[in-house]
Amino acid sequence: MAKRVLVLCIDRDDDIGRKIKRKGPFIGEEKNLQIARELIEEDPEESDANAIFAAVKTYREIKSDALDVITLTGHVSRGYKADKNILKQLDEVLKKYKKIDGIYLITDGSDDDQVIPLLLSRTKILSKKTVIIKQAKELEKSYYVIKQLLQEPTFARIIFGLPGIIILTIAFLQQLGVQIILFLIGFYLLLKGFGLEEQIINFFRNFKETTSVERASFPLYIGSILLILLALWSGFEKIGNNTTILKQVAGFTSGFIGLFTMSIILFFIGRIGDMHYKKENYKIKKYLMSTVTLLALWLVIQKASDLVIGKILLDEFLFWIILTFILSIIGLNFVKKIYIKKYIINRLKKELEAYNADGEYIGKVIEVSKKNHAITIKTEEDKKIRISFTKIALVQQNEYVVVRV
Repeated sequence: MAKRVLVLCIDRDDDIGRKIKRKGPFIGEEKNLQIARELIEEDPEESDANAIFAAVKTYREIKSDALDVITLTGHVSRGYKADKNILKQLDEVLKKYKKIDGIYLITDGSDDDQVIPLLLSRTKILSKKTVIIKQAKELEKSYYVIKQLLQEPTFARIIFGLPGIIILTIAFLQQLGVQIILFLIGFYLLLKGFGLEEQIINFFRNFKETTSVERASFPLYIGSILLILLALWSGFEKIGNNTTILKQVAGFTSGFIGLFTMSIILFFIGRIGDMHYKKENYKIKKYLMSTVTLLALWLVIQKASDLVIGKILLDEFLFWIILTFILSIIGLNFVKKIYIKKYIINRLKKELEAYNADGEYIGKVIEVSKKNHAITIKTEEDKKIRISFTKIALVQQNEYVVVRV
């Protein structure tokens, strides 16, 4: 049996924080018992309290091999923030308990089980136990589960909120409302099928955290949202009297894609402004290159729609495809050169500390040669390394430089 293990309990939806206003991690037998008692006094039906008690019991049973018992807390959203909090707390714990053989994981259900891949990225899971509260009857259990789910804000929004939005949309927009709802459902299923849902949710959460009404970029975001609504309206207007489904889709796309592209570009401009304000310059390059790619996609999709509708012939469509490809290469190279000049070359200077992409210290910049398009770094071992400008990932002004070596 492993001799250095941690008994770990997870509260991914942070019932502890919501109900007794305490923040993890909770380390030690006495601390965990205290938290479990407070939680079960606040809510006698709380399963997380039982999971903590089970973790303490497991710790006592294997005390000769266990280093400690620990409870980590996530976030009410259950998503990106929850996983981020759990990883942050776990890293804090692993700094204290170094070189462990693994963990004994105690959870209260499948929701907490979703963090298993995150835990495996840091250490081994030697054993796992799921704590289920016993009920006298199966019917009681089902009723209890349904009742608890309806009280959870996340599930309540899905069960009550979405039908409410659908009913109001149909009531106000009638037949157009039905088309919009079907479009949104199909779009959601498409995202779900390709596994993009969580990425988009995380994107909007990060966007919310980095956006403020006090910034000049905020009107651009409002304009972007309004343009998307206008794009949808324009798309439905363009469907017209087309008889085939393919032509209806092409008509909708023809009216939708132009305004939609403009809305995304407005959004990208706003994000570039925010990233410049936050000094996260490495993200500016991503948004600039995404803008070039977006314009290329717009041109291709627009011409494909025109081909289906009959506005252009196949040879014209092929010409536009080739032209778009050439313009994309030119545009992307232009963006790279502008970015390297403004955010790399103009910020390079001697004495900047140099790090690699993993955050490991390399040395100090001792020479910047614009003629040779390279910098020279002196390592701690007094070696000199020459790095091309193209291999510089980031220059944080007056602070450090990150290079790919």
